[in-house]
Amino acid sequence: MDIKELQAERTGIFRDVYSNKIPKRVPVNLSLTLEFTAGFGNLNMAEAQWNLSLLEDAADKLCQTFYSDSCPFGGSMRYPSYYQTLQSQSFIMGSNGFIQHPEVVGMDVEDYDYLIEKPFDCIVERIIPRQY
Repeated sequence: MDIKELQAERTGIFRDVYSNKIPKRVPVNLSLTLEFTAGFGNLNMAEAQWNLSLLEDAADKLCQTFYSDSCPFGGSMRYPSYYQTLQSQSFIMGSNGFIQHPEVVGMDVEDYDYLIEKPFDCIVERIIPRQY
């Protein structure tokens, strides 16, 4: 089977599933994170988080190694540049290169009445500024 036929088969299988039809087989949808891919490629996690081009060979090797009907490299939803620019307290990079979610408090006890009275104002004026 050539690459275009394989692509058409895989697209058809997913289309059938999402159209509530019984596909000719169950599709395999593997999605591995940036952190997994960096580890798989023996890359420095912190460097890979900041320079995504370093992941190219590791992602290609991942695609060749693991069977999936979709691209197994799922990427990341947490880019350090984004959170650093916002001076986030909720997402910080640990010394090992992983983006971590430390214990932070967005709301204090005295905020509850204000939240009930003016929810939007409370979130914008008090809760979000404590996170960033």
